[in-house]
Amino acid sequence: NLLPAEMPDISGLKIAAVSIPARHVGGDFYDVLPLRDGKWGVCIGDVSGKGVPAALFMAKAISEFRREADSSAPSAVVGRLNTKIVSEGSASGLFLTLLYLVIDPISKKFNFSNGGHEPIFFYQRKNNSVQLLSTRHGVPIGITLDGTFDEREEVASSGDIILLQSDGVKEAMNAKREIFGMDRLKSVLLESASLDPHALIDHLLEKVREFVKDAPQHDDLTVVCIKCL
Repeated sequence: NLLPAEMPDISGLKIAAVSIPARHVGGDFYDVLPLRDGKWGVCIGDVSGKGVPAALFMAKAISEFRREADSSAPSAVVGRLNTKIVSEGSASGLFLTLLYLVIDPISKKFNFSNGGHEPIFFYQRKNNSVQLLSTRHGVPIGITLDGTFDEREEVASSGDIILLQSDGVKEAMNAKREIFGMDRLKSVLLESASLDPHALIDHLLEKVREFVKDAPQHDDLTVVCIKCL
């Protein structure tokens, strides 16, 4: 119930998301928020650990994120969130990774800051290619007050895709203990780039299920797909 019930209708963008916990509850989360200047904030996070402790920590983290998110630079928002969580402490010793992105649906310009999270998969239609985008600095949230967070700016075009994911996707494991991996994820994105975000996520999840077969899910799995129209 803490995650968005449905994605907002945004002119110029189409967004879909899914989060599948490894247990009844989990520590992955995502959010999509309107900002004052017509831009949109999109985040994805992954709490260390699983089950109820991770879910409780996730609830705290997403609540704090929503209080901090505004039209400030993403690096400033992530930095304030880190300070808040470190200052208040965590009796469970948990921490989280977080990627926060701000996108203008008109210009398609986006800025993001990465606090120890997985890179963005950025598909560009003009050359049918996928780049992995991250930042130079950014430690997981909730570990140290000395964490440094920077940000990066990119510009997308119509037909481009910004894919955010938790490590439960690339680390999905089959019975032979082989992982799905980044290369397979990249290949799935390339072959399904013409689909709308909902169908693209469905296709990715189907490929993951085909790979793991009957092996149990060992980590929470979350995907957020943003397509520029």
